[in-house]
Amino acid sequence: MSYGGSLDGSFFDLFALPCMSTQNLTFYSCDSGKTRVEKEAAIADFEPAQKYLSVCSDEQDGGDNHGMNNCSHCEKCLRTMAGFYALGKLDNFSKVFDVQGYKKDLSRRLGWWLGSKNGAFQREFLDYAAQNNVHIPAGVYVWKGIAKFWKAMYKVFGNVRFIRKILYALKLDYLIKGYRSGYAHKKYGV
Repeated sequence: MSYGGSLDGSFFDLFALPCMSTQNLTFYSCDSGKTRVEKEAAIADFEPAQKYLSVCSDEQDGGDNHGMNNCSHCEKCLRTMAGFYALGKLDNFSKVFDVQGYKKDLSRRLGWWLGSKNGAFQREFLDYAAQNNVHIPAGVYVWKGIAKFWKAMYKVFGNVRFIRKILYALKLDYLIKGYRSGYAHKKYGV
């Protein structure tokens, strides 16, 4: 299986990591031939990863992460949780992700993630879920369509300030995405 794209960092890790290294610290890239889900499979049964894995790019956004290391809502969290879900190993990571919340709202969260991007990670997830006989509820595809529509509308109206203010005041971001963006609170006080 071949995944990746021009924006996939694994294509330039080999060149970027030496630039981040210092005299006392050196970074190494490993397993560049493996897909993201294969890398997740390698750590899925590793107890320290189950306790301390931190992938979140937005862990401070709304404070609703229930004390977890990860918000369980941002694109990176959803992508990582989807990989563990496709492997059937998501429950192993209940100490670092809100697994119960994810499963409770699986159709919306998984559908939102699948619909918000069209890329290698989504294709890889679907392939591994099929390979591991992991059930994907039909509601996921409904939410995927909603996410695609939302993304298209946001592209058209996202820069119109009064429309964004109305959107945030009506909490449509929360109703559709399932979480409140910290951006709305900081920018508009809603």
